[in-house]
Amino acid sequence: MNLNELPQFLTKEIQVLGLVKQSLFLCRNDGIILFKKHLHDFDQETASALLSGIWQAASALTELLPNDKKHSKNDFYRLSFDTSSKGIYLIPTKLNQKDCFWGMIFDEELNPAQTKVKLRELATKLEKFMEKNENKESEIKGHPFSEITDEEIDFAFNKMRN
Repeated sequence: MNLNELPQFLTKEIQVLGLVKQSLFLCRNDGIILFKKHLHDFDQETASALLSGIWQAASALTELLPNDKKHSKNDFYRLSFDTSSKGIYLIPTKLNQKDCFWGMIFDEELNPAQTKVKLRELATKLEKFMEKNENKESEIKGHPFSEITDEEIDFAFNKMRN
């Protein structure tokens, strides 16, 4: 797989996980949308900017928590603002070592907790997809001809000249 396959990968995984009734946004921390599955009737850019603002505010508030054994920078914070059937859910993710977040807006949900678990599964699958592609890129960027001798290189270039 390569990164050009990312939208197809996400679309397939969203179907597999059953996240079809929700609006989903993958955003950078500044609110720029990287991927979206938009179903609800609202302005997408406004929604992503607001989601980003909420995420940044909540992240800043976590800095006020004591940094002891109970709390650490590695804690997995998530933000949920919901009722028993509708709401907003935000979770962090990393893409190419950059902080991003998934936003989900849901309505008429029978089991919001299960839907939230599915979004966390999607985030994990995406991170694994990105790691796999990162490893493939580093393999390609390595030394593809490290096992070729100088004589073989000379022979190849001499053949091309003739």
